[in-house]
Formats: sequence, structure tokens, C-alpha cells
Amino acid sequence: MRDTPKSPQHLKNTLTAENKAHLMDFVAQGDRREPFVFVGREDILQDIEQQLRQTRQAGRSVQNARVLHGPPGSGKSSVLLELEGIYKDNANILPVHLAGNDLTNQVKVAKAFVKACGVDPEVLHQEHTTRLAGSFSIAWVGVNIEKGRSEASPSDQLLQGSADTWSIVKRYLELPAQTVFLVLVDEAQQVERDRRSEDNAVLLDLFDGRTGEVGCMAVFAGLSDTSAQLKLAGASPRLVSDGLRQVGPLEKDNVRALVGAFLTHAAFGLDALPLDHDAIADVIVAASDCYPRHVQSYLRGLAKEFGRDEAQIDISKALDRGRAFRVDFYKEIVGDAELDEFADALSLLTKRTPANEDFRFYDIAKIAEDELGMSREDAKRSFMRAIHCGLIERHEDGASLAAPLKFSVPSFRTYASTGFDTTRTLKLLRELEESATGTF
Repeated sequence: MRDTPKSPQHLKNTLTAENKAHLMDFVAQGDRREPFVFVGREDILQDIEQQLRQTRQAGRSVQNARVLHGPPGSGKSSVLLELEGIYKDNANILPVHLAGNDLTNQVKVAKAFVKACGVDPEVLHQEHTTRLAGSFSIAWVGVNIEKGRSEASPSDQLLQGSADTWSIVKRYLELPAQTVFLVLVDEAQQVERDRRSEDNAVLLDLFDGRTGEVGCMAVFAGLSDTSAQLKLAGASPRLVSDGLRQVGPLEKDNVRALVGAFLTHAAFGLDALPLDHDAIADVIVAASDCYPRHVQSYLRGLAKEFGRDEAQIDISKALDRGRAFRVDFYKEIVGDAELDEFADALSLLTKRTPANEDFRFYDIAKIAEDELGMSREDAKRSFMRAIHCGLIERHEDGASLAAPLKFSVPSFRTYASTGFDTTRTLKLLRELEESATGTF
């Protein structure tokens, strides 16, 4: 518990109308807004930089794909955005940003590569038909292109059906020597999971370094189950395991830096208020599990209270608003999964299992069947939805129903222990914060 003085409970609101407008704009943009500063993850960035250097030196792709995995809100997408920002003006490293379910859309992927080279795919046909002699286009080796696309745009027609894709990319776009495409794939858990599907040719080429003279390094980012999904899609288990990098909680100093950046942001004007920055940061560190999106939820709560057109600011109420945004994030995850009775089974399980103890599908299924009347098949379907939405996760490389499980984030377990009840969760979170910090 902190032994330093508490911040004043109420502050006179001296913020300008412009400050308040910026704060409310931040609230409106939501948790997925990019943070004010990118903090931490130096080990991941340095590892990818080293792999890019090796790919450039080799002059072709090598087997060095990376798989960033972690629970919802851990900042995986922010890492991809940071990489895109680092290399966006680099003449030799060209970022290509895609989603996991884009990889089976040949035209969409091809356009992304073309755009990365600074070429507008919509005028591709007119500018380059002569060079191609009307016989080549950019597509993916081994992929059966859907026929009969009579309504496709000229660029879509051009970007279909070809042999030796990667050599065409190399020649057609006239890439300088040692050019590397940095392929950033977000939501990678959404990849097509049928290892027999020809639609996975792009994925497998990127993983296996089979892009010919076109240097590519792929960074896949997804939930904790992503590695299992990639293996089901046919990627080499060894290459997936070698490339795994966990995106876990931020170091506490990095959370403080993120909170400090918010409290000193020039447009917000909060640095003019007599706020105890360390006390506020300590509450958020204790309350947020130190995951970036959880921190962002608290910052939104502060922004909403500080941005109100009121004569006074209530610090405690501001933190309450932060907790509410955070629980909204939990509700979104559980709501997306449509868990129904399975959520009740998870809730009962938390009351019977110590917090630091693993559990298994069969533990939940027994409760669901014996006490809630669910069938085994319904329990299995709900279980897979809970995995795919990131509420619970299997231990690494455990793809079977017998694999040990845990809640992906400790506070998800807290939410389940209340029966997924918003009011009870808010009360419990506040009690946990106060016991940890003794402030506000």
C-alpha cells in the first residue's frame, strides 16, 4: 500500500473548451485508438529487425516467420502498426498489412503487395499492359482462381491467373536488389484451418520461405490459439514453434510511461491540474493487468470525466468510468462468443478451482452436462468459441480437448467468478484496486 499522500478527491476544472473537446474525441475513438506513445516490446522489435537484415542479406525469403500471440488487448496489433510506421519510408523494406482472412483472397493480397510498391492497382492495367504483353499478372502459385469474374474491375482482371507468381512480382514491379516485403498479418487466428485447402498457398509460401527471389518476412499476430490454427492450416509445426513470440503484459514502468503520456498530452491540458501522476499510474498498474487495452480503458474513463462540462472533477468517479469501459471490453468478448449456458459452467468452475490451478475441457463439460443440462456437443462448440474469442486459452501446443487450460487474463477469471455480472465485477475490481494501492 502506498504511504504517500492521496491526490485531492475533487479538483477545480480549469480545462479549456478546446482541451475538453480533445478529451471527448479520445473517448469517442474507443480502445482501439493507437496509444499516444508506443511503449515496450523492444525484444520483439529487435528480433524482427535482425530477421529482416538476414532476409535482405540472403536476397530471398528464408524460414523466419514470426507469430506474435497473446490474449485480447495485449497490444499485438499495436506492434504491427509500430512496425509499419518504422518502415513506411524505408526504400528497401516495404510493409504489407493484411488480415488473416485476407490470405485466401488472391486479388486482395496481390493488391496489397502492389500498393506497398507505390503502384495504384486501379490503374495497373493501363500503365503496365504493354510491359506484360497481355499475358502475365500477379497471383499466387498453386491457387485455383475462380473463373467467370465478368464484373471484376480491370485491375482485378489483371491480378488473376498466372504461373510463377513471385518471379513475376520481382520482374514486373522492377524491385531493387535486396528489397524485402514485411508482411504484417493481423487477426491471424482467422486463417483457413483446412491443411488440404489450396487457398493456403500464400500462407505456406510465406512460412516456408518459398517466395523465390522476392524477399518476404511474415509477422503473424493473433490470439493465444493462433499457433494451433496455423498448424491446422498446414504450416510446419517446427517453423511455427520456432517463430512464436508471446506478447504479454507490459512492464510496470512502461504502463507508467503510457499513463504519463496521457496526463501530459499537450492537447488535453491535464498537466495544468494538480494531479498526483504517480498515484493515478499506480492504481492503473494494479487494476489493468498491465495489458495496453486495459490501460487504454482507464485512460478513456479519465478523459470522459475530465472532459465533462462540470465545475469540478471527481477523481474517484473518473476511475469508476475507467472500470466501466474495461468491463465493456469483457462483455464484448463474451458476447461475441455467444457462450450461453457454458458461461454459467465457467462461472461455477471458478468457485471450485483455485485461481492458480489449471483446468480442462472435461471439468467444464461435466458441470455443463450434469448441472446445466447441456449436451456434450453443445459444450464442445461453446468451448471452441471461448477459445477462439480469447477468453480462455490452452497451454502451448495443446490442441486436444485434454489440454490444460487457463483464463487468458487474470481479470477475465474475476469477471467469470461474478457470474459475468457487470455490477458485481465493477465492485470487485474497485476492492482489488483499493487493497493494492490504498489511494482514492
